[in-house]
Amino acid sequence: GVPSPLPSPVTSSSSSSVIGDGAIYTVPQNATSVLRITPTSITEHGSWPAGGHKWHGAAMSGNGIIVCVSNNVDTVLCIVPQHPTPSLIEIGSDRIIQTGRHRDDKKYKYLGAMAGPNGRVYIFPSGSEFVLEVDTSDIHNMTCRNVGPNLRDSGMERIYQNKWQNGLTNPFDNCVYAIPLAGETLLRIDCTKSLSRHRVDSTRHDDGDDDDDNKQDVTVTTWPIPSPYETLDKWEGGVLC
Repeated sequence: GVPSPLPSPVTSSSSSSVIGDGAIYTVPQNATSVLRITPTSITEHGSWPAGGHKWHGAAMSGNGIIVCVSNNVDTVLCIVPQHPTPSLIEIGSDRIIQTGRHRDDKKYKYLGAMAGPNGRVYIFPSGSEFVLEVDTSDIHNMTCRNVGPNLRDSGMERIYQNKWQNGLTNPFDNCVYAIPLAGETLLRIDCTKSLSRHRVDSTRHDDGDDDDDNKQDVTVTTWPIPSPYETLDKWEGGVLC
């Protein structure tokens, strides 16, 4: 038989949460739109120039927003699931979303992302010198900011490009781990402090940047790999048991 119509998302003004609509959403890398795929239809949403390697991969935040990883663009694309038409919101700017100083083309900034136990999404640096945090807890005022030290200036990672790709969240220690690709360290984002306090309200920028270092409530560290590996493409993916 014909599948039943998919339900519209349910939102709560108090929690700003979105209940998924049962559809699959695709991330536009070189395509010009987001695809919304259901058991009965495929529809296109949004319009961007073709090509460009715009976004690469995505993760779902704690309140159900799909956060697309910036690759060669200077914004994060947030997809708010909704039947029949999702909301597509770009946040951030090149003040926050940057590649490393070893490049002059503003390209290949991040590879992969995961939601932390605090519901925020952590985007893993490829060429960028910072971890990017995206907070979607207020759907009407979503923000992004750099967290932790500058990875290059601090000497936390020697490799400049393709440092980490993909990662996992471990609920047992409230940490997000990014897997070394070319990097020589494991990236660890400890969210424990953010779970034990309410986030302090602060001035928000209209461009979606949130660069107040005074309210850093996550700890970013790197752990050296036990044995040296000369190859650049070390690991991709992992499983939490």
